[in-house]
Amino acid sequence: MKFHKVMKNAENLYQTLWSDDHETRWFMCSSSHQFAGEPYEVDEAMVFPSSEKGEICSWSELAVRKPHSVDHGVHEQLVQEAYDTLMEKEGREYAEDAAADGRERMRSEATEKRDSDFSDVDWVG
Repeated sequence: MKFHKVMKNAENLYQTLWSDDHETRWFMCSSSHQFAGEPYEVDEAMVFPSSEKGEICSWSELAVRKPHSVDHGVHEQLVQEAYDTLMEKEGREYAEDAAADGRERMRSEATEKRDSDFSDVDWVG
C-alpha cells in the first residue's frame, strides 16, 4: 500500500489517502472519535473506496476497526485488509462470470450439435 497524504486532521476526524502500489485503486481511511451523549459514541476507523483526489466513491465501508486511530501503521493495515477483501470479492465475481460463460458456451455447443445431428432429416417426408 502506498500512503499519499493526510486529507483531514481535525480534533475528532483524521483521514488519510492511500492507493495500491500501481495507483489503480484508491482508499480513504477515516478515523473518528465523537461523543454526542449516551448511546451515541463513534470510536472507529473505516476504509472507503475513493478517487485519487480523496473523494469517497461509496459509503459502503470495506474495512472497520475499533477503536479509532491516527497511527499510520494502523491505517495501512486496515487499508491492506480492505484491498485484500476487495480483490477476493472481485476474484469470486470473475470466477462466477467465467463459470456462467462456460455454461452458456456448453449450452450453445450442445444446441449446435443437436441441430447438426438432425440437419439431414427430411421432416416433410
